[in-house]
Amino acid sequence: RARSGLANPWRMTPQMAHRARSPGGRCPATPWRQPCRPCAPSRRARCEATTTLSRREAAGGTLLLTLLLGGSGRAGADEEEGEAQAGEGAEPTVAPSLPRRPTRVYLDVEVDGEPLGRVVVALEREGTPEGTKRFLELATGDLGACMQLPNPLVANSLIDFIEPGQVLKTSGPTTTRLKATMLRCEEAAERAGAGTVREALERELKSQGEGHAAGEFLLSIKVRQDPGEVEAPTGKLVSRNGKLEVVADSPRAELMPLPPSGTAFAITLPGAQPALLEKLDATNLIVGSVPDEESRDVLRRIASLPINRNNSDNAFFKAGKSAGDGRAKVAERGFNRPFSTIRIVGSGAI
Repeated sequence: RARSGLANPWRMTPQMAHRARSPGGRCPATPWRQPCRPCAPSRRARCEATTTLSRREAAGGTLLLTLLLGGSGRAGADEEEGEAQAGEGAEPTVAPSLPRRPTRVYLDVEVDGEPLGRVVVALEREGTPEGTKRFLELATGDLGACMQLPNPLVANSLIDFIEPGQVLKTSGPTTTRLKATMLRCEEAAERAGAGTVREALERELKSQGEGHAAGEFLLSIKVRQDPGEVEAPTGKLVSRNGKLEVVADSPRAELMPLPPSGTAFAITLPGAQPALLEKLDATNLIVGSVPDEESRDVLRRIASLPINRNNSDNAFFKAGKSAGDGRAKVAERGFNRPFSTIRIVGSGAI
């Protein structure tokens, strides 16, 4: 205690107190003849002390480390020389390829706010790279280096046309959303000198081999406008001086559907009429199919929902359409529309 230099010789140091509590007067966590560090203020039961090496042990360890490093360096040099001799006649190695593009996407569907099921689409159609890429952009919201959307473009889209037992159609994302996302990226690519997406989709549609009649549950994106399709009214019908006139309605015209660019799509069902399939062959590019039975059952349930009946055979409708009445055009756009709200609430790649 006198050698410790303490002002109070009767006061015990933390080391002395720890040794007094330890069995045999030494710390069980340290080897013999090694100084024991005091326990931390947290009062741990064990003392984790580091062991110090003597000069002789340190010198021996240094010599051993030098020998090991020298041997490993010589062995490494011999291995490199052997590899160089063995690789003189070998072919160059190929760099690892980039990850493959997803080949399956899912569409979660609900009817009037109630979940109906999931539709899985296999995008394994050959000869349609631009069409497959287009549908992947819709289902994932990944527009490449241009833009990464937090939500997929096809989310909240409606299945708004049902040909009874034949075809399900959706108009795709809204015009406002397309102008703010996908069309902005296409305009930037065109300014940079790249070709337009519509031209690439048109080329793939012209070279399409098998049509919609070659299979069932085929998914196709709309690339071209159908000449016989009803045009969307861009004006409003008013009465002036006892006559009906169509005047411009610019806010409404801006919200009307854009020309086809692969954002709307359709899914065929078994038993579709050949005449309807021929129309789809002229306007739609096949990019995938629905292979599993659970997804097909979801599509059958959607096709069985009640719809607004097609009244094109009605005499009053025929008279109004022949007279150029705008109300007949509006009524025709409501044919085959479901009474329920069928919404795609989510989508993504598998």
